[in-house]
Amino acid sequence: CMRVELDGATALIVVGDKKDGGAIERAVAFIVAVDPTTTGVPLTAVLPLAVDATLTGARCFFGGCPVPLASARVLGIAGPVVVARQRCDPPALGARTIPLGASRVATGVLVSRKGARPLVKAYVDVGMDGESVDALFGTGLDPTIALVAGAGKRLSPSDPDPAAPKVATLPWWDTLRMNVRGRVRLSAAPFAFDLAASPSPSICGATPRMRVTATALSVDTGPGKFMDASLDRVAVAALGPAPPPGPPAAVEVTKLAHLPTMTARVRIDWRLPGGRSPDDHHVWPVAGAAPGGVVAPVDVVGVYESEAMDVSLEVDAGALEVVGEGGEGGGGATPSLPSSPLPPTIWFGSPQITFWKLLADELKSPPPWLRLVPKRGTWFAPLDPRRPPSTSLPRLLRLMDMSVGMTSFVVEHGVPAAPGGSLVPAPAVGAACTLAIDAARYRGRMRLNVPAARDLPATASSIARKRESSRTDSVTLETAVLATGLALAAGGRRAAAGE
Repeated sequence: CMRVELDGATALIVVGDKKDGGAIERAVAFIVAVDPTTTGVPLTAVLPLAVDATLTGARCFFGGCPVPLASARVLGIAGPVVVARQRCDPPALGARTIPLGASRVATGVLVSRKGARPLVKAYVDVGMDGESVDALFGTGLDPTIALVAGAGKRLSPSDPDPAAPKVATLPWWDTLRMNVRGRVRLSAAPFAFDLAASPSPSICGATPRMRVTATALSVDTGPGKFMDASLDRVAVAALGPAPPPGPPAAVEVTKLAHLPTMTARVRIDWRLPGGRSPDDHHVWPVAGAAPGGVVAPVDVVGVYESEAMDVSLEVDAGALEVVGEGGEGGGGATPSLPSSPLPPTIWFGSPQITFWKLLADELKSPPPWLRLVPKRGTWFAPLDPRRPPSTSLPRLLRLMDMSVGMTSFVVEHGVPAAPGGSLVPAPAVGAACTLAIDAARYRGRMRLNVPAARDLPATASSIARKRESSRTDSVTLETAVLATGLALAAGGRRAAAGE
């Protein structure tokens, strides 16, 4: 189940007048400004809106997890939104039988065939500002999230003709690209995110997890196209149960990284069937172009479903002379940031390696009983044998272009877990080895999900053949590492640049 709680909410929604020609013209101009590919496309059912809402004490719970999946002390949402539909010829109709009245007499009504009517799309330029925003995720929550999403699909009406072939639907990422156009800006101060390294759906207390905290987070995104993000005073740590003889509920904090400032730029290039542009989202025939003046169901999946995607990622981190306090995480201990500036630092030792391996194994190969739940369907939404084969978003990755750079940072090896719940304590004393670097950058170009199926003997089982047919590999096309100003010190003395 999913449960949403609010301590308070206020909202002002201004609805434009559909009969005001001037308002409609301004709304269409706004649509063209946020989505230039709509220029010249005839629209109908244009409705301009303006939203200004504030939520206090917002919490969203999933399953039996006692800690909210997402929460915010204050969350504000404001900006213009225009909903509109592409103008087309009338859709093809079908008869739907609806039982009405005490005697349940069957009454037939005509409704549009599924896929024959253009979808209503939202054109947005919205800002969301949050205070004390916390979020968490773990593979143990996958079944609950999948079942809740499946239950929501029941709100979508089925095709009135049960004998008609089942109409395939777009995956969520393509649906988002098609139906939400424009820009969304997010900000949070402070911000915390927990990623569990355990299959348990209850993520709290001493559950093994990675915690990322930042004093400020800012994101500017165009759905499905780009994302620019910046974070201040980022601290990364591993949380888990303390070893004996400590109390059973004690939490041990292992430092992983401290980044005073970090920026990230993501660019996505979607590959669509027939070389179609990912911005060409108007897939229905324009008014007057449908054969016979009636729009038949359109194979939206065949023309707009992503076949692959290329991703470009650029990350930069460096020093920032800022003093502040860290945010609270998703539950359990409440670590704090230092009160004095600290250069970008990465801790690397036995505790860190152990945790990274645990987290990677959990994310790469979760238990079968977690993976099978969304694949088996439910009593209210059984899987249709006519459904097309599904895929996952990571399977679409074909080309990854990555660039990661850091300035004036240090790598410390052999630092034990931090006592007292401090994510980033004062400069470490007693480190086995310290490496100081003035600047470093990694550039890599990789081809992912390359088919790598091998020939199997004739006696191989169908399960083995199916697993082998989906086998993929990655190929490194280019790798380059450049570092300047390296200095190495041992025995607990921090190295200085140029030493």
